[in-house]
Amino acid sequence: MDRRSFLESSRTLAIGAFSAAGLTAILSGCSTIPQYTAAVSGLVAAVPKSVFDADDDSINIVIITIPGKSRPLALVSDGNGGVQCFVMRCTHKGCTLEAEPNGFSCPCHGSSFNVNGRVVTGPAVENLTPIAVDSRGPDYLIPLSVM
Repeated sequence: MDRRSFLESSRTLAIGAFSAAGLTAILSGCSTIPQYTAAVSGLVAAVPKSVFDADDDSINIVIITIPGKSRPLALVSDGNGGVQCFVMRCTHKGCTLEAEPNGFSCPCHGSSFNVNGRVVTGPAVENLTPIAVDSRGPDYLIPLSVM
């Protein structure tokens, strides 16, 4: 094999390898965490209780997008009808958190939080602040005045 053929073969192989690595990275970043866009009335977001599938106990976090707000919320079910809500904002430097099945992670500096908003690993030292959720009716009602 001459030099030109070798370089062309190497280039094709390298492009293929980088493409496969990129696709793997993209696919591994795919989240199984459900997302829902809330209905907003005044300063309250409404999320139907059906966002948590009663037949699927594995869904304990739903990411809530609020129209007009730059940062999403995380609604976390305890599996017994109780929920907690957190702004997806790291307490270390304010980066938007990423949801994972067992909690939240900060892509900026590596902090992680459990599903109850407690710091698991730093550099963050403050827990996430829960937002009170009214769950008396058919929807979870989340006050947006705290965002």
